[in-house]
Amino acid sequence: MYRQGHLIGNHTFSHPWASQKNNFNLMYLQIRKTQNIMEDVLGFKPQYFRPAFGDITDLQLKIINRYGCEVIGWSIDTQDWFYDDNPKKIANNALSNLHNEAIILLHDGGGSRISTTKAIDILIRKAKAQGYRFVTIDALVSNKKKKLIRMKNARF
Repeated sequence: MYRQGHLIGNHTFSHPWASQKNNFNLMYLQIRKTQNIMEDVLGFKPQYFRPAFGDITDLQLKIINRYGCEVIGWSIDTQDWFYDDNPKKIANNALSNLHNEAIILLHDGGGSRISTTKAIDILIRKAKAQGYRFVTIDALVSNKKKKLIRMKNARF
């Protein structure tokens, strides 16, 4: 996937719920282990982190800051984990909430992801037909930072 241009980030090693596991050593090991595996396999440490369940604690932020990672959330939850037998529903959950610079949450683990894979095909086809395009998170973040810089330099 990485060689095909996909961006890979850290999402912890075993997906613990941060607020229920407010233990510095556990969270540090979760994040560090994933960073180290990525570096060993891919030759770099991820620069983006998405917390499990979208739940992030001050403790996690301290650890993530040690690694220089940027926290990335999502703006659309397809609920593919819930509608795991209905690819059309998964795709429609995204399409009905689609907006510019959307970050769509989908899962690749936790059981069969066949419906998610089928939903992605539907989603990409229909979103492109509506004029949307897909970019990596780093391109999206870079664009947002450029907008902020332009806004800071604007005169009113």
